[in-house]
Amino acid sequence: MNVHIIPHGRATSHVKRGLRAYSGADKVYLLTSDAFESEGIELEADLQEFGYDVESRLIDAFDLRDVVDPIVSIAKEHPGDDLFINITGGTNLVAGGATSSAFFIGATPYYVLEP
Repeated sequence: MNVHIIPHGRATSHVKRGLRAYSGADKVYLLTSDAFESEGIELEADLQEFGYDVESRLIDAFDLRDVVDPIVSIAKEHPGDDLFINITGGTNLVAGGATSSAFFIGATPYYVLEP
């Protein structure tokens, strides 16, 4: 199974572009801060409409531990699955936490560039 972990902030276009580039996502976890919870709810609905199995987790975008711990928890829920982490969105701290977490859990990090 291909599992994607995707932090985001106000901007969410990188989420859909990343999923298109890495096709075959069986499960998508959105990491959403409380400041952008409404964007997360809308994004979750959009992705579900496209057929993705989506789950959201609230994080504190300014607490490194609150970024790393959910990613590690998700990895523990999916032993043996292929894990991907989109490191494009969120605060600099979130991107750094997501990147380092990718190495901790053996996930493939990816960054989505503007076209």
